[in-house]
Amino acid sequence: MKTYCIIISGLPGCGKSTTGNLLADKLKLPILDKDDYLEALFEEKGVGDLKWRQSLSRESDHLFIRDAKMHSSVILVSHWRCKGCDSTSGTPVEWLEEQFDQIIEVYCLCPVKIAAERFMTRKRHPGHRDELKLPEETHNWLARYNETLPLNVGALEKIDTRSTINLDALIKRLSNHIEGKA
Repeated sequence: MKTYCIIISGLPGCGKSTTGNLLADKLKLPILDKDDYLEALFEEKGVGDLKWRQSLSRESDHLFIRDAKMHSSVILVSHWRCKGCDSTSGTPVEWLEEQFDQIIEVYCLCPVKIAAERFMTRKRHPGHRDELKLPEETHNWLARYNETLPLNVGALEKIDTRSTINLDALIKRLSNHIEGKA
């Protein structure tokens, strides 16, 4: 049985979770979002400083990866760490190639300025400590991260998430990859 995963990549605030949930619903696939794991740890262990948050983020990576390995086909949403990048931020990608026969990356394109605005105005669990990031700091962080995208860990599909995506067209392209027609 061929295994595959669809990973959703892009800047924080670009619409990865929204895109992943839309795809999971249409494709009838399970979806794992690393933020769900991290927020569950905040609820269980509490909110702390940035070092505490980083520690819980690494712990949530392990839980997210463990659960992803239980699926033969799955959609995975995370703030991903590119191969060879700083190991203090993002979910690693190296394990994906060992676990799945096929990886399809859906890269959510969004200008840094728009992603930064969305990031600064969204409401997430207080454990993320988003309120500690200044607008200029957020913009600079996203601009640096944007240079590492897309991840290029499998077949690549780019979508523009500045506005409503053409979900039917994306699903057709993903189905072609899954069926080996792409």
